[in-house]
Amino acid sequence: MSRIEQLPSDTYDLILMDIQMPNMDGYKATQCIRHLNDKKKAEIPIIAMTANAFEEDKKRAIDAGMNGHIAKPVEIDKLISEILKYTEKDDAKLTKLENLISLGHRELIYTFLGKDM
Repeated sequence: MSRIEQLPSDTYDLILMDIQMPNMDGYKATQCIRHLNDKKKAEIPIIAMTANAFEEDKKRAIDAGMNGHIAKPVEIDKLISEILKYTEKDDAKLTKLENLISLGHRELIYTFLGKDM
């Protein structure tokens, strides 16, 4: 939380929130973000990432103030689709993302997410 509070409000476009974190779970972290004084930071899109994929898990994430929900293991196409729903439609960023995908760079994203291909 302190990192988000310290950095400028335009540092992040979106947060992928792990629900099961050691010090503060993702629900509590989201509620803290939603109560920040900086309106831009408080309204940043937050997508839950969790192995809990039941409808009640999705509802709990939304009720906590998150915008979306992605189940683990992550399917890259669903992740990209969810990210694009909540981020600014910047043609340059979208083109770069599409180029990386078309060039076969899915491995980089999978590696970053810790998923086996």
